[in-house]
Amino acid sequence: MKIAIINTNLKMGGIRQSLLNLLYALKDKGFEIDLYILTGCMEDIQKQIAGLNINSVTVIPATDIYYKKFSSQHSVKGKCKKLLIGTTSRLVGRERVLRSIINREKLPEKEYDVVISYANGIWTRGSRYFSGGCEYVAFRLNGKRKLAWIHSNPKNLGFTPEIGKRVYSRFDQVINVSYGCKEIFDSICPDLENKSIVLYNLCNSNKVRYLMNEENPYQKGFHIVTVARLDNKSKRLDRLAMTCKLLKEAGYSFQWHVVGDGNDMPLLRNLVNEYQLHNVLIIEGRKDNPYPYMKNADLYVCTSAYEAFSMVIRESFLCGTPVITTPIPPAKEVITEGKNGLICSGFEPDNIYEEIAKIFVDGKLLEDMKTFISDNDGIYADDISPFINMFRGEIEC
Repeated sequence: MKIAIINTNLKMGGIRQSLLNLLYALKDKGFEIDLYILTGCMEDIQKQIAGLNINSVTVIPATDIYYKKFSSQHSVKGKCKKLLIGTTSRLVGRERVLRSIINREKLPEKEYDVVISYANGIWTRGSRYFSGGCEYVAFRLNGKRKLAWIHSNPKNLGFTPEIGKRVYSRFDQVINVSYGCKEIFDSICPDLENKSIVLYNLCNSNKVRYLMNEENPYQKGFHIVTVARLDNKSKRLDRLAMTCKLLKEAGYSFQWHVVGDGNDMPLLRNLVNEYQLHNVLIIEGRKDNPYPYMKNADLYVCTSAYEAFSMVIRESFLCGTPVITTPIPPAKEVITEGKNGLICSGFEPDNIYEEIAKIFVDGKLLEDMKTFISDNDGIYADDISPFINMFRGEIEC
């Protein structure tokens, strides 16, 4: 079976990681997979997919120029095209320009059994400020069946009934990464409910279980961990820091470790200074292997404002660590309340503090949750069979 997968890039983020996990799970299943990437460095991409049995990789030249900054264009022709794209985008809008350059781009005429638009478009500020394009590349490729993935809350992506009719109605199936997100998609695009299904992202559970056994990074004490891209809009680092401040003022003894990097690293550092959390809130930065931080923590805490499906929560369970999370849409799909974690009553620091305080007050609660996770370890492992059935057209919507 020949499969084409289109993704925006292979930079840091949840979509990238879920794609790599999927490719790892498929590598010995007999599929011939071609990757189409909208923008990126071929050398870097090849390093990331090494050993995954990918048949071919194409970085699409026109979209690469579109997405790279003017200073990153290495030729006079590329700089001129970038100037033209920028000017035209301001006049007629980004979506119209991106569709136009994709439609003019020469793409292989190869026939695929399945074509997958893996990264969803973003219409948060409308078509004028559109970001994406994988859908439009998928329309250009020859495929017997075409699938579209949606990796976030469709409402937060700016989805509308018009976008559903104009874009997603052209796909044979639309894959949501949680039932909470499917419910939102179906409410926005009720005419497409019969095409809408749910597949949880894979976590590469075997890899997590192997890597988590590296050296314990902590000293003695009670350790909380959060692993996230440092983006305040989605991960709410400000609420994390305020919760940390509330716990410190209440006299609890702990260290809260934040593993990750991103544009809002300076914001988090400023909050540490402002709230005087230097010995309490520890910014670990980006780690190639975050799993020992998860395995050896007493508690994982998710302070996100929104998540489509938090892979890191499943990864925490694979590491044997209970989770406290804000009430993001998929929370009830992964948390069995009081058994493997707790769901906050709201998104504010007071709500998060209240749940963490329960752990300090009731020492038995944490041990009971760790036992439950250990006893039910198998339910957190990856299952590739639904993906294979979908590629073969054997999943009913």
